[in-house]
Amino acid sequence: MAQKIWTDLGRARLLGINRGEETITDNFLLDVQSAHPAEVATFQFTKPEESVTGADWEWWLTNGREWVGLLIQAKILKAKANLYSSIKHKVRGRPQIDILLDQANLKGIPALYFLYNHSLLTFPKLSWNCHSTPPQLEQLGCTVAFAAAVKPLIKQGGVGISTLGPVSVPLRCLVCCRGFAGSSDDPSLPRRADGIVRFLAERAASADARFDVPGVRYDPPAYVRELISAPIEDRQRVIEQVRAEVGPIGSLVVIKDRS
Repeated sequence: MAQKIWTDLGRARLLGINRGEETITDNFLLDVQSAHPAEVATFQFTKPEESVTGADWEWWLTNGREWVGLLIQAKILKAKANLYSSIKHKVRGRPQIDILLDQANLKGIPALYFLYNHSLLTFPKLSWNCHSTPPQLEQLGCTVAFAAAVKPLIKQGGVGISTLGPVSVPLRCLVCCRGFAGSSDDPSLPRRADGIVRFLAERAASADARFDVPGVRYDPPAYVRELISAPIEDRQRVIEQVRAEVGPIGSLVVIKDRS
């Protein structure tokens, strides 16, 4: 998916076509769900009013016994300036990042940015923080950053790929990297994701700033259980029932480790 995003944004740039965050996210959801119908369950909610929206989607990663939740906001790199211009977006005068962090705190899960990228810059100007694979430019099509670590960087001026690259990893690391998941030889999907989130939090933290990272849990929120247990024909009714519990997000995605 990261490679596809990189390629699509590059093609759009050459053709003078604008690609928005919501379009990329919708395509992402469809492609992942289509590729893994047995492991992925996607629940789309009517997006609430912008005044209360901090997150685009909520992920729950599981192996059936352990769970990790992630609250995610997507931002796209503006090609000419190499800046994430909308990362400074305010909702009725309030920074959107503060709304995102508040929602994540209420849910007790980490907040992340998914950064959609295409750039004419190359290595070494672009950062590669994956410890499992050698640098591959197209894998930077979607990178992941710890939102609490992004906040202080926003105050320093223009926020671009050069600013956030050092505190980001390729999306693939979030679900594939095993080197940050503790001592297990075969860590579960939630353990891999938890390890990467902690790596991002530690990498970005300075001596004056330490970030708490909610850990692996053994049961998801009740609304996740209700959603994944609902038959397809009953799904919309359940989505409407749990709307208030889920809060102001666009989609909720459950991804189960392939057994």
